Amino acid sequence: MPEKQTQTQTETSETFFKCSCTPPPRGKRSRNLVINLDGTSNKYGPKNTNVIELYSHIDVSEDQLKYYNSGIGTSAQPSWKLLSYCMQILDNKIDLAIAWNFEKVLLGAYRWLSEHYKPGDRIFLFGFSRGAFQVRALAGMIEKVGLLYEGNEEQIPFAFELYASVYGEEREQAAKHFKETFSVKDVRVHFIGVWDTVSSIGIFKGMTLPLTDSCDHVCAFRHALALDECRVKFLPECIAGPFHKPFPINAKEVWFSGSHSDVCVCINVSKLLVPLLWMENEALMAGLHFSRASINWKVHDLQESEPTESLSGAWWLLECIPYSLKANHDPAHLSRVPRLGSGRVIYPGQKIHASVAFKLSKTYDSEGEGYYPLAEFWRGTETMLYWHNILGTGPSGEFRRVPAWKDRLEMDLFDFTHLPGILAHLGDKDITDGDASHILNRIYFLTSLSESNSIAVLYLLDRSNDSQTMGSSLYEKQIIFRRR
Repeated sequence: MPEKQTQTQTETSETFFKCSCTPPPRGKRSRNLVINLDGTSNKYGPKNTNVIELYSHIDVSEDQLKYYNSGIGTSAQPSWKLLSYCMQILDNKIDLAIAWNFEKVLLGAYRWLSEHYKPGDRIFLFGFSRGAFQVRALAGMIEKVGLLYEGNEEQIPFAFELYASVYGEEREQAAKHFKETFSVKDVRVHFIGVWDTVSSIGIFKGMTLPLTDSCDHVCAFRHALALDECRVKFLPECIAGPFHKPFPINAKEVWFSGSHSDVCVCINVSKLLVPLLWMENEALMAGLHFSRASINWKVHDLQESEPTESLSGAWWLLECIPYSLKANHDPAHLSRVPRLGSGRVIYPGQKIHASVAFKLSKTYDSEGEGYYPLAEFWRGTETMLYWHNILGTGPSGEFRRVPAWKDRLEMDLFDFTHLPGILAHLGDKDITDGDASHILNRIYFLTSLSESNSIAVLYLLDRSNDSQTMGSSLYEKQIIFRRR
């Protein structure tokens, strides 16, 4: 895309992040290069992940190319030669346990970028679970050692070795010199979109790689997290933490109902769509083009669905092991206390997706019987937040949102304040039919909201601090939009 359009999208998008990517040479169009890495044991099949679903929605043209690799432990099984078949099965099992091919998958994506990148291109990275950790490592590798010029494939393993060991002044200087010698100048990752990042490798040890715990080296970072996952080997790798202040302005970490698989694996359509659609909205406003997209998830199905019980069977045995792990409420210290199924921690700066309120609304309508998130808020939060406060009610049927929740809710599809940016994006001259359809569906969704009990939940989540009744406020907003 022309540089002018890139600037317009950045300034008018709802994310309002600053893009620092190198513009294309004069007279050239920038392209989108899109990497998609799936989670452990995930590949195309009856139950696809959001990574595959998003990949299938991405438009392909001369201005947008895409790449997909299945998750760790998913190599195709040979159809003949018994020894080869057995070796492949063994390799997959080992791979699942200790990420045998972690580096292989990451470097395959790096190689593809090296072969296709041209100055001015924008790099989008998407991943789930360990695939999410891989794309974050890929972004860190590009920042530390750069993106090799096309034709230098033999140097890729050395580049990764330098990146993975870039601790200490001497190694930092070696990586810097390598980058200046072999890599394209000023390459930067434009967008990272990940679902429930985990880095756990094997039974006893996790993996750490440079820059995987930060996002200063990318233009935009988006992370969907699972409220109801509690397995010790699936602790999330978050950007936020109790000592990360202020929270990076180019980042969003948003919590959704469900376990690790619920936020990205198509076990239940409603649970799948909400985190997927949120990510597609964020990527669309960052300049990614879609051939088709949908926003039609049903509130009733969302309320009726239950989080998958992930902590069962042999997983309980791992909960009893005293791993050396970062303490939930003080990651600066290590703890060896067995977790025994403890929930995750929601840190300052992270947000709760508005869809969680729909599930909670049914819980409180049924006098407390129903869904409660397993995650808890960090104890150091200045103003304590409680789940029932999302649904605070006032006299005469008025609904009010507790002020403490104002900055902790991700409104996504339900935020009327995003309309100016959405409409401006709709006016981009190079917008695809899929993009236009996606935006029009979103606008239709906003204007089709009715005065039902479910919409009352949306109203109480509204960013305004007034106490107008839901009906009159929603009516006014719909009239204002229709006049536009």
